[in-house]
Amino acid sequence: MLLSRVRVRYAETDAMGWVYYACYLHYFEVARSELIRGIWKSYRKIEEDGLRLPVIEAGCKYVSGAQYEDELDVETV
Repeated sequence: MLLSRVRVRYAETDAMGWVYYACYLHYFEVARSELIRGIWKSYRKIEEDGLRLPVIEAGCKYVSGAQYEDELDVETV
C-alpha cells in the first residue's frame, strides 16, 4: 500500500468550486505511478523496456467532494 498526497488545483474545479468528477481519475493515475515507481521503477523506464501496464478497469464511489487547494490522500494497493 502507498499513500500519495495530491493538492487540488484551480483548473480541476467546476464553476461551483468543486472538483470536477472526472479529475479524480487523474489523481488515481498520480497514485498509480507513485506505487509503480515505489515497488519497481519509473513508468518511463518500463516503457523504454518495451512494456506497457494498461488500466483495464477503474471505478469510484463519490463520498464527499473536494475543493480548490484541498489536500487529498489517495491510497493505492
